[in-house]
Amino acid sequence: MKNKKVIALALAAALAITAIIPSAVANAASAQAIGSDLPKVSATSSNVGMLVTSGPNLLVTTGNKVLSSKEISEKVTFTTSESGVYVHPDTDSKKIKIYAEVVEGSSANIEDGDEKEIDLTVENSKAEFTITLYENSDESKQQESVIRFYDDAAKTNKIAEATYIQGTASKSGSGGGSGGGSGTSKTETLADGSKRVTTVVKTANGTVTTVVTTAKDGTVTTVKRVENKDGSGSVSETVKYPDGSSKTVELVTDKNGNPVSLTCSRTSASGATTVKTYSASGSKLTLTNVESTKTSLIIPGKVKIDGKTFKVVKIGASALAKNTKLKKISITKNVSAIGKNAFKGDSKLKVVAINGKVTSVGKNAFSGIYKKATFKIKASKKVFKTVKAAVKKQSGVAKTVKYKRV
Repeated sequence: MKNKKVIALALAAALAITAIIPSAVANAASAQAIGSDLPKVSATSSNVGMLVTSGPNLLVTTGNKVLSSKEISEKVTFTTSESGVYVHPDTDSKKIKIYAEVVEGSSANIEDGDEKEIDLTVENSKAEFTITLYENSDESKQQESVIRFYDDAAKTNKIAEATYIQGTASKSGSGGGSGGGSGTSKTETLADGSKRVTTVVKTANGTVTTVVTTAKDGTVTTVKRVENKDGSGSVSETVKYPDGSSKTVELVTDKNGNPVSLTCSRTSASGATTVKTYSASGSKLTLTNVESTKTSLIIPGKVKIDGKTFKVVKIGASALAKNTKLKKISITKNVSAIGKNAFKGDSKLKVVAINGKVTSVGKNAFSGIYKKATFKIKASKKVFKTVKAAVKKQSGVAKTVKYKRV
């Protein structure tokens, strides 16, 4: 098949939004800020399915699309889905301004102004940006065009970022072969009726391979593999369900192929998001941070990705500290250690379910939890006493907490 010049689009993933959370207002007083009643502000991208949900993190789902055009008009729209929310504590503003910026060197322009406004008191208030992407002047090279979005005029507080990978590619039909060039896209119809699109794009740093499989029931599974020239890389697996819920697991490796970190995120159909971050050592994981507004959480015993199984063996220091919404935590098998300050300040935590393998509990691990909390320990009588002693020794729990063998 004759090669066609196309532009492959790949959306950047998972960007922190801590600067617009109430606790960060003091550190960014000049920035637009959202108060305690965090509104649901979503963003959509006309070509690649960008999705932003409310919560401690701004989560952007990955996606890609190959388009046979030398010039593409892309619209990114931010939309409120709730009204009557908190206003800026310094300016009393009921609106948030969003500023867009094209990173230097990108083949893109913002066509209709780089400053938009959302009215927080109006449901479905929109801030829409029109971006034109141009084909590379050098057809033999890949280029990344990056658009960044901020909520302050100084453009220091980034809230979202979209990366468009541009270059030449060969596009094939259903079940067809691929051609030469800097990238390829292949579409297939599988035996079960699902459709699979495989896109391979070469960048200055290495190769990005994305496989998107759409099942007959509408479930979309995206596997993205990044292989950098220095040997480092990452692999992510995202599943989007027809009801709007989704889950993503991403593994990052160093230049020797060794696991460095692993991130798991889940978004419910209602938009509630939980993000768990782990550090990795071989096949063992330590939970280092949890961002969630849920009242009940489970720490899994293992996580699977890319055909590999990783065991969660430890809850790290301060991993769930100061979570004032958490009421119940379940620590499943394989976890044997809980770090210092792990649950410190979780004032509403009433139920702690622990497996019998936990033998090490760090200093002040449960300091400040509900005074009449119940520790449910799944173990034999002998192990129950060992775990109970470990919790009581230096975890900072009140004398009024209860211990129950289950």
